[in-house]
Amino acid sequence: MEDFKKITEPVLILLGDRDGIVELQQAVDMYHFIPDAELAIMPNATHFTAGNEIALNIVLEFLLRHSSQNESQ
Repeated sequence: MEDFKKITEPVLILLGDRDGIVELQQAVDMYHFIPDAELAIMPNATHFTAGNEIALNIVLEFLLRHSSQNESQ
């Protein structure tokens, strides 16, 4: 986990509340170790969220927010 502290790019940790692969505590730990990480937990979602509209919107908002930050620098 100490290596996570070295990450300098924006990170989105996206997790379904019914994820059977990644435990919620693992995601929370990553969130706390990665500087400027964002954690999003989707209700009624498993690990496999491909095509899930909520997941797509979360990722799109994250990308738009961080691409506009890069343009202003």
